[in-house]
Amino acid sequence: MSSSRASDSGICRSSSMTRCAGSASSASEGTTPPRWRNRYKIRAGVEGTISQAARNGIRRTRYLGLNKTNVANALSAAAINLIRLDAWLTETPLGATRVSQFTRLDLALTA
Repeated sequence: MSSSRASDSGICRSSSMTRCAGSASSASEGTTPPRWRNRYKIRAGVEGTISQAARNGIRRTRYLGLNKTNVANALSAAAINLIRLDAWLTETPLGATRVSQFTRLDLALTA
C-alpha cells in the first residue's frame, strides 16, 4: 500500500516504511509547518497543566466510585486554577527551564 496524507488532520498515515510526501523536504530544511506549531502549542499547555497537577500531589484519587472521583477531579482542577490565579495576581515569575548537567558542565568549562 502506498502512503497517504489525511486531509483534515495533517497527520501522515502509512502502512509501509515510506515517508509521506512533503515530510522529507520539511525535515531536511529544518522547518515545521505553522499548522503543526499551532497544534503543538495547545499540547504544550495541556502537558504543562498535567505536570503541574502531578507536582502538586494530584496523581491519584483517594475515593472509590465514579461520582466521588469526578468530584475530586473537579475540585483538583479548581485548586490548580486558584494556584495559577494567585501566581498571576502576585506576579510570581514562571519557573525557569531546567538546564542539563552537560550544559552546566560546558558553561563551567568555557567560563
